[in-house]
Amino acid sequence: METTGWFLPAAVMVGLMVLISAVMLVRRWRQRRRKPKWVEPDLRIDVARLELRPVPEVPMLLFHGEPVRLDIVVLAPAGRTGSLPPPQSWPMLMEAVAPGLMRVVQTHEPQFVRWPSQLSVNGFIHQFFRNVVLPGDRGRGTPFCAAVGPARGTDGQLFLVGMIMHADHPLFLSFEEVESETMWRRLIEVRTS
Repeated sequence: METTGWFLPAAVMVGLMVLISAVMLVRRWRQRRRKPKWVEPDLRIDVARLELRPVPEVPMLLFHGEPVRLDIVVLAPAGRTGSLPPPQSWPMLMEAVAPGLMRVVQTHEPQFVRWPSQLSVNGFIHQFFRNVVLPGDRGRGTPFCAAVGPARGTDGQLFLVGMIMHADHPLFLSFEEVESETMWRRLIEVRTS
């Protein structure tokens, strides 16, 4: 009978240790299964809140032949491994979009906005259309217009650019999807005199 006197407390202790170990294992397993919540960055740009400054005459930026002011430039690296140069080099990137655009940037002083890397050109275009809110019917009949698409830097690296512009009068332009980096030069023109 004396052998059962120590057996019961020992069995209780072993049982408690097994229970505590099981609880710790379940907690660890649950923590590993939890995926971190991905919080989408807020990429929305409310164009209606922009201050409408006059369109400069020199250098003049023409979009489909209409004089416009460059208000916002959205830049994003293309692909998983793409990168943008430091922000102080961004005005020079504009020269890759169209000749003379760097002078426009210096005069118009647009706001530059960096977006996260985009896996595809079409994905960036879709994000831009979804997050840039032009007043009215996507800008038609208002002073606002926008263009979005790929461009290639002087180093040959692809990057993505979206431009939001306004005119001094209502336009019947809207969003323009730029299909290739060479199409920018057909949409926009810079006149320096």
